[in-house]
Amino acid sequence: MSSYESKCYVSIDELPIFYWNKAHETGNLSFLIRTKSIHMAKKKSSLLKRYALLVIWRSLNDEYIKQFGFTESFLDIVRKQKEIALLKVNKIVTGDRSLETLIDVCMVELETLKKMSGGGTFLETKAYIEKGMGFAINPMKTSVAEFYNYIKVLEKQYKSTKHGN
Repeated sequence: MSSYESKCYVSIDELPIFYWNKAHETGNLSFLIRTKSIHMAKKKSSLLKRYALLVIWRSLNDEYIKQFGFTESFLDIVRKQKEIALLKVNKIVTGDRSLETLIDVCMVELETLKKMSGGGTFLETKAYIEKGMGFAINPMKTSVAEFYNYIKVLEKQYKSTKHGN
């Protein structure tokens, strides 16, 4: 495994935001493999390599969460999913069919939360950062950590101007 890691991006400080976004969009973790040339699309890896890439992907996501945390909208979605799961368990245990209506309402609320948390596409976010920071971002050279730190800076600026600080 460690010999395979040397061929991959193993930190958000080095992984280009383009490949991070592509891995999220496509679910293809082959974007974590370092290459000398730029690839807009990559073939999926073998099963063994996919397992190794999944371990690396989890580590990258853990690093991201540790550094940037969860957004409030993500936490709202998780809370709603938990509420739905508890209602379903309660329905099974008690046999109370009236809970189905509550479950349906919660499912609609969950879909609404998901739509509201969209936050725009990658390119829209990139454009927002470029406008706010006053310079162009090269997604093949800008790391995940840099990209999300730019967002943090812009959020702080927005909050301070919003509150008149």
